[in-house]
Amino acid sequence: MGDTATMLDASKKAKPIKFTCYRYAVIPNGQIGLWQDVEFSKRHVVDELIRYCSDTAPYPSSFNGVESVLFYTRPIGETAHLLKFCRKQRLRRFEIETDLSDVIPRVLDTYPFVYVIVDTGQQTVMVQKKSTVFKSAGGAKASLTAMVKQFLSDDNYYFSLDEITASSSFWETIESADEVYDVTLKLQSPNFLGSGYATTELLNRIRKVTNNDYVDITLSNSSGELEMPRDEYGDTIDYVTAGGGSWSTTVASGGSKRVTHKSDDFAKVIEVRVSEDAPLDDSEIIVAIRGVGQRKGTINESVDVGSQ
Repeated sequence: MGDTATMLDASKKAKPIKFTCYRYAVIPNGQIGLWQDVEFSKRHVVDELIRYCSDTAPYPSSFNGVESVLFYTRPIGETAHLLKFCRKQRLRRFEIETDLSDVIPRVLDTYPFVYVIVDTGQQTVMVQKKSTVFKSAGGAKASLTAMVKQFLSDDNYYFSLDEITASSSFWETIESADEVYDVTLKLQSPNFLGSGYATTELLNRIRKVTNNDYVDITLSNSSGELEMPRDEYGDTIDYVTAGGGSWSTTVASGGSKRVTHKSDDFAKVIEVRVSEDAPLDDSEIIVAIRGVGQRKGTINESVDVGSQ
């Protein structure tokens, strides 16, 4: 009996919180002020938003008519931070008048939240999956992206947030299909991470000539006979799936209808264990951050997110 009680108590105290993993891109867009160091600036613009929430006030924004607020919670090691991303919800309640004469409606504004973990050393953002706040991971991503863009609206920067996925998810989708009709790749212009990819060199040359934010590539074959050899496209897919962009493909198998698969369907999800005593423990967050993975050519390969 005692062992059963211990097991039940342990299950109450250890339930994971799931986080969707993203990598952000910050790209100078147009002319940057003469006083600004471009490399320094694009590394630290997200730091500025975090510092604002930490030192000044929670940062409010609006997306599709819905208010959101970003609260700073605490630092995690040298480069990571824990925040709460709140989404305003208006609830209607019915209460009995004090004199018992009637039942009347009351409107209550509430601010449920999801946890957000940002590691500026690795350009990663982990957003809690919580459908009672955001119906989908995509909704949380869109709202958070809009908030950062609002914060940067007076500066000349392009900001994006892309899912981190496993390259195997792309190749399994392609190689298991009988027919491949198209593949679309969106490649973000290189940031200060990811210099270890051959694709980075090509994108840097394009960026230098055109001042583009990203590159869209679509390969199509109307008969479903599109070929995607790994030895030709492996590096590019690695670049994309490490959070350097997104992919989609339309395929068919076994005579079935065409189906379009997208990278956001395969986003990396990491679980962080929590307990009643410590809702989010620093050591568990650090383990999760390390589990997100690095990009090849990371400038700071041994980024310090603290010690356990």
